[in-house]
Amino acid sequence: MMRKMAGFSLIEALVAGLIMFIALTVFTNVYRGALQANQRATEVVWQTAPLDLLFDAIHLKLTQAQYADTQRGEEYFLGRRYLWEAKVSRRITPPERYLNKEKVETGGQAVVWKVSLHDASSDDVHEYMEITW
Repeated sequence: MMRKMAGFSLIEALVAGLIMFIALTVFTNVYRGALQANQRATEVVWQTAPLDLLFDAIHLKLTQAQYADTQRGEEYFLGRRYLWEAKVSRRITPPERYLNKEKVETGGQAVVWKVSLHDASSDDVHEYMEITW
């Protein structure tokens, strides 16, 4: 009498191993891609996080220097050195204002600055427009 053998044949074991190898390869590539994306995102956040604080500091200095045509400075944040230069793009006189048909003095001018912010550690340059009054 013939007995039925229990277990897997060699072909079945090889097919199961191949499927497991393909699944591990796919999961490894997905995991590696996630790690790389995380690293890139961390680098971008590290580079751009101080910009808002630097913009505020530059805005304050430009507000105090309303009548100059060019301003320069340097700031330090998180161990990085930033150099900036701002040039007046234009000066704007505010429109006339009236309250109960009487002209109200507005005083001063708005100044539009073109600001270049240079990250000395990475040679990145950020340019933006700033307005002060």
